[in-house]
Amino acid sequence: MFGEWSRFWFGGSVSSSIVVIWLHPPKHWKIEDYAEVIYPEFIHHCLYLDDMIYAIFPNQEIANSPEAMTTSSILTTKRSIDKEYHSAVLAIGIMYCYHKLGNDKKA
Repeated sequence: MFGEWSRFWFGGSVSSSIVVIWLHPPKHWKIEDYAEVIYPEFIHHCLYLDDMIYAIFPNQEIANSPEAMTTSSILTTKRSIDKEYHSAVLAIGIMYCYHKLGNDKKA
């Protein structure tokens, strides 16, 4: 389900509203469907909080500079290094989530 971009219209969050995750689930959703939307948002929020406390990328000017731009493996566009850091951590979390759900093929 991860990677199906239409899925993300059923839930999401923004970095300016820490711990707020919105959902608009269809009635047919199973527990795994909820996990597939909530868990990645949880990971994002953990990273937002970690960055607020430990300043993972303390200088946003450098993080957003042309030298720090990298090609997104998902979007195939240039993005800032902090956004791609989120993507890498999220990918690991998604693999772990599928593994714990017993879906090693998706993991």
